[in-house]
Amino acid sequence: MSKNILNRIRNRLDELQLTMTGACEKAGLGRETLRKVFERGNTPTITTLSKLAPVLQTTLEWLLIGNGDGGQTSTVPISNISTANNVEIPITNTMLLDIPILGVAAGNHTHGAFQLEATVINYVRRPPAIATAKNVYGLYVEGDSMQPLHKAADLLILHPGRPARIGDSVVIQFKTSESGYLEAILGILYKRDGKIVEIEKLNPHALIKLETRTIMTVHRVLTINDLFGI
Repeated sequence: MSKNILNRIRNRLDELQLTMTGACEKAGLGRETLRKVFERGNTPTITTLSKLAPVLQTTLEWLLIGNGDGGQTSTVPISNISTANNVEIPITNTMLLDIPILGVAAGNHTHGAFQLEATVINYVRRPPAIATAKNVYGLYVEGDSMQPLHKAADLLILHPGRPARIGDSVVIQFKTSESGYLEAILGILYKRDGKIVEIEKLNPHALIKLETRTIMTVHRVLTINDLFGI
């Protein structure tokens, strides 16, 4: 994943005849940000990519997964592409482009916690099975604490109105102190009772306990089945 993202950044830099330093300065990043990312082979943060996208004259979606503006045209002949029989394929432009992708920032809590920001960094199309669902939103995964189930830069779609069951992937927002500081954490809902909610992390494996009184929201991550009505 990180190699593909870095290749797309490199391609746009070359096409626009921009240096890494120049792109960073235009994006309001530290001058050495890109150089360090390329040297280490790391996946850039969502915040970094969001700032780079307009400078590179493309979209966050293309930098992350190669779709949309700035992407490469497929070289596979149409005649070589086959589809399953009796499957109705949704036409992309009939799917509303209205699911907001919220930004995330690194949090202070351990085990991959983060802050869920109110800033909308992009929009993605609405799959057919949630065509009328309200308050649906998305976020991109940062970090590797949920690999291999959810990898860094994976897009997750969440539905606050869908009840979460044991075994579901969830994003929980909770207070870290009486001052009201909020953090969020992605994990698998493992156990819950009146006092404690436990979520499972995968990399490394851990069970995280949160006091119910500190929890503000528990939002379920929708599966492919949920999104397409399978």
